Amino acid sequence: MHGGASLAGTEAPAFRHGRYSKHLPTRLLDRYEEARDDAELTELKDDIALIDARLTDLLARVDTGESGAVWAELQRQFQRYDSASADDRADDATLVLTEIRETILSGARDEAAWREVMGLLTQRRKTTESERKRLVELSQSVPASQVVVFMTALQDIIRRNVKDPAVRAAIGRDMLALADQRQGRPA
Repeated sequence: MHGGASLAGTEAPAFRHGRYSKHLPTRLLDRYEEARDDAELTELKDDIALIDARLTDLLARVDTGESGAVWAELQRQFQRYDSASADDRADDATLVLTEIRETILSGARDEAAWREVMGLLTQRRKTTESERKRLVELSQSVPASQVVVFMTALQDIIRRNVKDPAVRAAIGRDMLALADQRQGRPA
């Protein structure tokens, strides 16, 4: 009467498993589970490509003027401001101050973009190094399916060439002990 027939535990529709899934908002749960089940999740090529795209975008927007040119422009503008102020031309002085403000803001945006570029280059270097390490480790590992094929072939060779059943049994025990050691079980 009071939920006795309701599904519970892993059978319940609201059940969440995984380290973070029980704390995730419902709107993120599907994406989390999709990412968790993604066999290519540890590949970093997409991350590197995204960083490269952002770097290209930033560099296209960075002002091509060097900071020396910006300082020279500010100096010219300030001289015009001094001249307008000395001649009591308040409207001209206000206009030049607006130009100075825009030059300063433009230089600040440019500097912020360069800081982001440098941060992205650092992140790209770290991500690229992580991907390189992952690929090296991947190339040095042997898939379990290949190990099984090798072990089966080895057993067949032993069966064909070793006629003494006691010797074959001893080899089989030693191979099992070796497999147990590789899996962290005591021999």
